Amino acid sequence: EVRYFLNGYAKVEDGKITVNGREVLKTDDILIPGKHNIENYCGIICALDGIVDDAVFEKVAKSFGGVEHRIELVRRLNGVSYYNSSIDSSPTRSAAALNSFKEKVIVICGGYDKKIPFEPLADVLLRKAKTVVLTGATAQKIKAALISHKDYTVDAIKIIEKPDFKDAVMAAHNEAKDGDTVLLSPACASFDAFPNFEVRGNTFKEIIKNL
Repeated sequence: EVRYFLNGYAKVEDGKITVNGREVLKTDDILIPGKHNIENYCGIICALDGIVDDAVFEKVAKSFGGVEHRIELVRRLNGVSYYNSSIDSSPTRSAAALNSFKEKVIVICGGYDKKIPFEPLADVLLRKAKTVVLTGATAQKIKAALISHKDYTVDAIKIIEKPDFKDAVMAAHNEAKDGDTVLLSPACASFDAFPNFEVRGNTFKEIIKNL
């Protein structure tokens, strides 16, 4: 797949980004997930081609964990990657976050009820999550949307309910095995338990960093 930019072209093939005919970066070196982030790197590398050394792009890719609270890599522990996307305060934002991952994830959802339907989120959860840990005021609504979905079966997705936020995070952690991804993507505002999404995200990060 080739992308053309003002200062050249970038090609993504076989897990590598090639810019203006030379290999610059492996896509697996990019910490932040999602095809859109690979495309962002393509554009940035093209724009700075000949100005910034290729080694700089590799260093940034391997160290930049993303914008705080937006699919932010918190840490990797025992082969498990933990991401904080507390800013996902609506079902559409959570859907976008889930679609950023190639593999099925363990996701923590739930929070303040903004009276937004969860049926579209259920569709994405069934495709992109293997376990959903439900917490907060909307837990039962999200569960109902999942169970009523035409593709739902008990084997399709595991549902865990933990009203307390810390218990929910620990439940997700306990479910995770080597190679898994744990994602906080609430699909809801935070006001049932936290003053804002930043406090919610920082609480998640503190729990994960203290594991």
